[in-house]
Amino acid sequence: MLSTAQRRPEVAEARDHYTKHGDAREALKISRNGFGMIERNVMERLARNPSGYSESLMGLPRNMRSMYVHAYQSLVWNRAATARAKLGLKVLEGDLVLPPGIDTESGEAKGEDTPEVHVVSAEEAASGQHSFDDVVLPLPGELQWNYVAANSAPRCTLLGSRDACTVLSSH
Repeated sequence: MLSTAQRRPEVAEARDHYTKHGDAREALKISRNGFGMIERNVMERLARNPSGYSESLMGLPRNMRSMYVHAYQSLVWNRAATARAKLGLKVLEGDLVLPPGIDTESGEAKGEDTPEVHVVSAEEAASGQHSFDDVVLPLPGELQWNYVAANSAPRCTLLGSRDACTVLSSH
């Protein structure tokens, strides 16, 4: 299946123009109505107010904004999981593990409320009392993500930095 940009070269040209020049009004002209509804909505708002990025995004339907947030959340989680996997399959100080009696597949307590994660200490990591199968990584934005940031700062500080985001931002 071809992307819109492959089917409609004017869309690719319009996106390229906006990326290079930041001129939404001209990008709309170049696209010759080739943008989809969402992209057109954002570009029209940017044409009216070139620095109104937040306004442009807030003009999108709530379900679309939510989809973008969840997609970015998944991207950051995948970056975190990749960074953690590169450190090896041994449990390390600062890793998060579920307490005993929790189904590691579902993360659900057996007959209890959702449990707090446990932060592995240096002594616990050295003792080998936890296996790598016990290690969990919450989604960014969940309360437990604060544990990751606080206890594994060297591993997660840069996860959002290439996007000018901080790990502990809450919006």
